[in-house]
Amino acid sequence: MGAAGWTKTQHTQRIIPVERLAPEADLDALAKKLVDEHFPEIPPGERKDPLPSFRVHYEEHSAAMHLHATDVMRRVADFVPKDSYRVDLESPERTILVVVAGGSAMMSVVKGYGMTEKYHHFHIHSAADLGPFSTVSA
Repeated sequence: MGAAGWTKTQHTQRIIPVERLAPEADLDALAKKLVDEHFPEIPPGERKDPLPSFRVHYEEHSAAMHLHATDVMRRVADFVPKDSYRVDLESPERTILVVVAGGSAMMSVVKGYGMTEKYHHFHIHSAADLGPFSTVSA
């Protein structure tokens, strides 16, 4: 056992940060709370060009009710003030993580999440990273 009474684990596949948790059916209320906390309206005189950027990353694992990823991402993004923040799908400053698993919705806001995503096992060997295919003549 560890110092905090935790048992040690031999295998950890992934650690997902979670700030807030709610039943899956309360996804909108959860998103509003989290967005209000992390994305305050920026007064017009204080806005800088370019505006701070964000994106929404959605994952579903054994959800109680199937939600469409694009619908969830739009619903969450709609709570972010449009005049104060911009969407950037390639290299956002902040990422709103939305994970739905077993009837629960979990959310957090992470800075620099996209920077390490390139090391995720789903992205390491993508076809886009390999470039054009070449054939070798025999």
